[in-house]
Amino acid sequence: MSKATWLTATVLLAILLATLPLSLREDPVASGSAAMASGDTQAALELWREAADRARPDVPPELLTNMALAALASGRWTDAEIAAERLVVADAALAPLREFLQANARYGRAKQAELRADLPEAEPFAYDLAIRLMQQAKSGWIRAHLGEGEWPAARRNAERAELASSQLELKKQKKLEEQKKKTERDPPPEKPEPEEPEPEKEEIELDAAVAELPVEDVRRLIERLAQKEREKRALRQAEREKRSGPAERDW
Repeated sequence: MSKATWLTATVLLAILLATLPLSLREDPVASGSAAMASGDTQAALELWREAADRARPDVPPELLTNMALAALASGRWTDAEIAAERLVVADAALAPLREFLQANARYGRAKQAELRADLPEAEPFAYDLAIRLMQQAKSGWIRAHLGEGEWPAARRNAERAELASSQLELKKQKKLEEQKKKTERDPPPEKPEPEEPEPEKEEIELDAAVAELPVEDVRRLIERLAQKEREKRALRQAEREKRSGPAERDW
């Protein structure tokens, strides 16, 4: 029996168990099947999880598959991935089924990311996460198809995921173009240039004088300023010597 046929039989078995008399459904497995058949996927997951805990360490692969399906139907992607991973622990030959179920979880995550990226306030690059997850889903379904030898459902899902990835790229590009047009139509206000600090008063007077004088006059002005500075230093030195008086001598 192929993995695809076995997966279908597992789902049918879950529905069949829900029709059994109450006396035959007084265990978590049967109760979970009844909940799943009624559409209460959350309750089904919890009941099957309880049954799996009771069956440790040898949890039947059928039970793990049911848990993964209930988690997928409930949008609980992490629970689905964990249950699918445990399949390989129970039976290594079920690796393609694990890939198939985990690819479904990646697809669910991608659709959620797409909804967030569709929001008007979302940036165009928000689609990158959805695209990456969709590509992961496609890769998982391809591995499932190749691992099983021939799994038409997995192959079709991979083709759909590739198409969905292309559509997400188009959505991203469209939002980028809209953002560009909006920026061109409503450019952001220009930031005012920072004001330069006002120089000290003496510098203002000097700059104005220099700007209005010819080169030769500028040279003479600089020399005159230098001469005044030398005279100031000499005057200050003379005043210091005058205040200190003659130096004391030891001889």
